[in-house]
Order: sequence, then structure tokens, then C-alpha cells
Amino acid sequence: MRVSRKIPATVGLFLVLSLPSPGLAQSLRDPVFMQKVQPAFDDIFNLDYDQADQILLALQQAYPTHPAPPLYLGAIVWIRELVRRQELDLDHFIAPGYFMKAKEPMPANLQKAFLDFVERSEALSKSIVARNPADEDGQYFLASAYGIRASYLFTVEHSLKASFSFGKQAYQIDRRLIQRDPKYYDAYMTVGLYEYIVGSIPWYIKWLASIIGYQGSKERGFQYLDIAVNRGQYVSHEAGVVRSVLFVREGRYADALRQIEALQKEFPRNYLFHLNVGQIFEKMSRWNEAVQVYQEVLNRAQSGIPNYNRIPMAELRNSVGDRFWHLGRRDLAEEQFRKVIGDPAAPERQKAMSHLYLGQLLDLEGKRSQAVEQYELVLELPDYNNSHATAREFVRKPYRG
Repeated sequence: MRVSRKIPATVGLFLVLSLPSPGLAQSLRDPVFMQKVQPAFDDIFNLDYDQADQILLALQQAYPTHPAPPLYLGAIVWIRELVRRQELDLDHFIAPGYFMKAKEPMPANLQKAFLDFVERSEALSKSIVARNPADEDGQYFLASAYGIRASYLFTVEHSLKASFSFGKQAYQIDRRLIQRDPKYYDAYMTVGLYEYIVGSIPWYIKWLASIIGYQGSKERGFQYLDIAVNRGQYVSHEAGVVRSVLFVREGRYADALRQIEALQKEFPRNYLFHLNVGQIFEKMSRWNEAVQVYQEVLNRAQSGIPNYNRIPMAELRNSVGDRFWHLGRRDLAEEQFRKVIGDPAAPERQKAMSHLYLGQLLDLEGKRSQAVEQYELVLELPDYNNSHATAREFVRKPYRG
């Protein structure tokens, strides 16, 4: 079996129920704060996490009772962890077996940092609501704290039950906000996503979901997300990311493409959005355009374009080479694998994968002796992801796809 590596793509649901809008309670609606927090919000979408951290830490010090800075800081810890895991892949979030993945613990220090930030934001939000139970913005921030917990449990812990528990609390708060004030447009994102997810539960467990109080509708979910995208004052980008993933789930590729291309244009340093465009082109069977997108990403990475230059080059070449192969461009795939092999700075893990990929390509081209040479080179390197067993198998018999 051919080893395959996915290209990291956008945060499909990486902003699920997270990154609250800065639409704060009247006492917190400080124009100076609002002006200062927006660049941090933009930095997060541009993958400039260090810059966002600096802004938010300064804001946390200047506004110690404000729930936004710690929640944004917690969100950054969580998103960095997803980047480290290479979890920001569109296909992760549309795969039916997503929750069957083995749990990989988050490093203890990062988990503590995440929880400390979120718990601080939650405590500050509860304090606002305790002083004034009718405070809509205080309630909204409390919902956001519950929401980011749900997102963490969804993407890191892969705990569907626990994620739904916190997600339901966020949903109920935002749902009440909408019922009291239908023009509280930012709350529609959480409500819309929850409606879609619950409405997508397979029919054979819907009865159980109804018993424990989960009800939803995919159609209603899209309606609410549309409101958040088109009328939300601060969550339109988050809602757009979420909506693009759900479009792909529903096979609405043209809609997904329009959404991601708009985000890519607004946040040009976010290479994840760029790669996501290529993935959607693949799903639309627009092979040549997908190849062109992946070549553009490679060129930008090699040229040192900001943030593109942070992509590990050997890993990118192997991932893009794999996609070229899948798209029928073996010539381009072979070029990328050979560049990894010839790169003295490439990690041994990536060299092993490139030798294995190249051997498989050579086998398919009938160049058996050259293919065996590549498999034997794999065996001279440390064993990564069972690469030795795979190489030995193809030394014994040619790879045939």
C-alpha cells in the first residue's frame, strides 16, 4: 500500500465555537480597547501568533477584568497545538471516522496554559453576569468560554460527549440571546454550527440524541451561519471558515471555493487557506488548477514569502509531491522527492519517505533495479512509520499501486 501524507489545510473547524467577538458589555466597549484588539484578531488569521500574543498580553495587563484577552490567548495556545499535530486539514473534519482517532495527549504545560487562560476568561464573564444577569455581552463571552472548551475537546481530546456538553451550554446561552435580541448577529455562529452538527448525527442514534436533549437541523444551521457571515459585526471570518468546511461536507464545492478564496485574499499570509484552495480544486476534479495552486505554494515557500517561509520545506515537498502523484503528474512528483533526497538539511524522516515514494514511482515505470535501490536506502535510515516493513515488502515484490 502506498504511504500517503496529507497537506495541512485550513482550520476547517479550528475556530469551532471559538474566538469570541469583541462585542462587549457597554462598560467594556472601550473604543481604545476595540481598536487595539482588532490587529491581534487579524494576526491570528494571518498565522502571526507571536504578534497576536504580544498584543493580547499587553491588553490583559491594561484591562485585567476584561474577558477577551485571556480567551484569545487560550485560543492561540490551542491553535498552535493543532498546527504542531498537523491537524489543520480539511479532510480531518469531513472524515466520518474523525472521533475514532487515537487520543494524543497535549503536552501538560500547554494544556495547563490553555485551561488557565480559558478559566480566567470564564470567571471574568461569570462575574459580569453575576453583577447583571441581563448583560447580553457578558453572557455572550461566557458562551464563548464554553465554546472554546468544546472546540478543544472536539479537536484535541476527540471526546464527542464532553464536547457536546460544553457546546450545548454555549448554544443554549447564545440561543437565548438571539431569542431576546434577533439582531445579536454574532451569536448566530455558535447556534448555527451546533444546529448543523446535531442535525448531522446519523439516523440510528438520533433517537438517543433526542432523549438527552440534542436537537438540530442542518438547514437551520446554514441559515444561521449565513447570518453570522453576512451580518455579524466581528465573527464573519470565523463563521466563514466554519461554513466553508460544512460546504465541503455537503459537496457544495463551488460555494466552499468562493468562501476560502475570499478569506485567502483578505489574509494573504495564511498559507493554510492557499493550500485549502488546492484541496477544493481536487474535490471539484479541476486537476490542472490544483497542480497550479500547489506549485504556487512551493514557489512562495522557496521565495521566503512571510509565513510561507515557516513551512518545513522537506515536509512540504513530500506532501505536494504526493498530491502531484495523485493528480497524475508523476514527473512533478518525482522532482519533489528527488529534491528532498538531495537536500542535506532535510530530516531523515522526510528522506526515508522520499526514498520510499520514489521507489514506488520507479516500480510503476518499470525501473525495477532503480526502485530496489531506493527501498534499500530506506532500510539504511531509522524506521519511521513502519517504513522498513514497507520497504522490505517492495524489495520482495514490485509496487503496483
